Amino acid sequence: MTHIETIAEGVTLYLGDCREILPTIGTIGALISDPPYGVAARAGMGGGSKGDGGMWAGTTIAGDQDTTVRDEAITLAAAPFAVLSAVRIPHPPGTKATVVWNKGEHTGAGDLRMPWKPSFELVHIGGDGWSAPKRTGGILSINAVAGCVGNRNDGHRYHPFEKPVELMAHFVSRAPAGLIVDPFLGGGSTAIAAVKLGRPFVGIELKPEFFEISKERIVQSLRQLEMFA
Repeated sequence: MTHIETIAEGVTLYLGDCREILPTIGTIGALISDPPYGVAARAGMGGGSKGDGGMWAGTTIAGDQDTTVRDEAITLAAAPFAVLSAVRIPHPPGTKATVVWNKGEHTGAGDLRMPWKPSFELVHIGGDGWSAPKRTGGILSINAVAGCVGNRNDGHRYHPFEKPVELMAHFVSRAPAGLIVDPFLGGGSTAIAAVKLGRPFVGIELKPEFFEISKERIVQSLRQLEMFA
């Protein structure tokens, strides 16, 4: 059963399956998300928890066996999209541009027989209406969230595959007007970016534990902005 919480004016979270919820939302300005990549990821060495001391070890992502869930969400949203992606999987239908996210030297192990680490991912962009005051290059250098974060959450990530708020804000700030939707809310980074940039937001999360984590992070951000009592 779907659970809905309005966190503040213009900020709504859904606990449930995005494929059931997206058709009920109405017109969407842009879908911006870190969806399941389709690589059957499991947190651990090279997957997001070495520095977390095993906090997230073994964690898997629902719908990560292939790109079906990602592509269904994009189709159902029927809106411009920006979605993160592993390099080795197909881009979503309708992709018009691809940005490279340089995650920094501290990331990735990959094939240890090779002298290069997999320190970048892709962001596929589709639809019209994206804009910025000035065009920039297609490589974003933003450090990934380290496996051990000493100043928050008892030194841990909020999500085993947490993305930087700064990264998600780059795309929120360039998105077409209207509602920002993240159908794979995860640790809430897109939500926080939208809140800080004053964009109306809907987030959808399947797992109750990540729904609660995201909700708390969003409330903290709203309090910092004095938008939440």
